[in-house]
Amino acid sequence: MASNHENLLAELRLTLRPGIRADADALRSLVGGILQSYGLPAPGAALDDDLADVAGWYGSRQGMFEVLEDSSGVLVGCSGAYGRSQTLCELRRLYLAYKVRHRGLGRVLLERVLAWARTHGFETIELFTAPVLKEAVQLYERYGFARQLQASAGKADACDLHFSLRLRDAGS
Repeated sequence: MASNHENLLAELRLTLRPGIRADADALRSLVGGILQSYGLPAPGAALDDDLADVAGWYGSRQGMFEVLEDSSGVLVGCSGAYGRSQTLCELRRLYLAYKVRHRGLGRVLLERVLAWARTHGFETIELFTAPVLKEAVQLYERYGFARQLQASAGKADACDLHFSLRLRDAGS
């Protein structure tokens, strides 16, 4: 029996697959277009080196990265996560092209990352985002992510909102 996620993806004729190095240009275009539509800077420099080789970057950090493709092979979404320590992981790059928003795909991508994090034994997942990404902020808050007060040291200035979610208690 197919899961609700699989049914939604099939209905929308979308494919979810692991990201590969060859996705770099398409990912920069997808992410850059979305960021620019919100008045944020496009990917560039060291802050976005993960996009050059998502399989290598996330793989070397015991992480995961998936891309969402439409039926013509165009990337329309992505999400990734990696371990920052044995108990803490970070959600990164949850983006959806405008043409596929408001269909439950953000939930699909987020739930896959959360399932990955739980399967790998992380106690907490955190993320950094920009306040202008209102749809993303609402999604994270609906899933129980709590805003954190500490500064987001080392993050791009635009991504000054810090959220975290407890996945399980320490030692459980």
